[in-house]
Amino acid sequence: QINVFCGIELDSLSERPDLDFDYIIASVHNLIFDGNIFAVDLSPKRQCEIINAYCGGSKNDFAAKYFDRVVSHVEKIRPDIVGHFDLITKYSLMEESDSDYIDIALEALRETAKYCRIFEVNTGAMARGLRTTPYPAEFLLRELLKLNCDIVITSDAHYPDKLDFAFDDTALYLKKIGFTSALRLTNNGFVSDEL
Repeated sequence: QINVFCGIELDSLSERPDLDFDYIIASVHNLIFDGNIFAVDLSPKRQCEIINAYCGGSKNDFAAKYFDRVVSHVEKIRPDIVGHFDLITKYSLMEESDSDYIDIALEALRETAKYCRIFEVNTGAMARGLRTTPYPAEFLLRELLKLNCDIVITSDAHYPDKLDFAFDDTALYLKKIGFTSALRLTNNGFVSDEL
């Protein structure tokens, strides 16, 4: 038996609904260029097309535009949870060890944390065989620890058999980084569970 809550993943193209959800996750899946909407996580090919056509071939410029949108979206709607913060790493095209990329992502994380203190640790790309670790990247998780932000482990499951994908492995991974607990939603709000 489980409790089922009514939540919504609110994309940056949507306004905050005037409805009573149990929780709202804020996430960014799209960027807008020349009035056209482009999904950032549709495929590696689409990411490359966006980078080449609208970011001068610069992956870091693409990352900056994406993270700027994340910050502004979270600031605007003040969600309960920030979803898959670094979704653009889904296809491993970002140079995550590049110091400029790291600076861009860290600055955005610090700004985002001013408006929401709970971040999703998302195993969705792992379930699809695209990543071996969850979002966000380890260096971002370490920064969340420094910022005293909370985390919630989610699967971003699109299928019932993936509802708790890699949760045990993710808990161990988070413990190695330094986390001691994760939040869980209950009838009385979020509670902290020991990892």
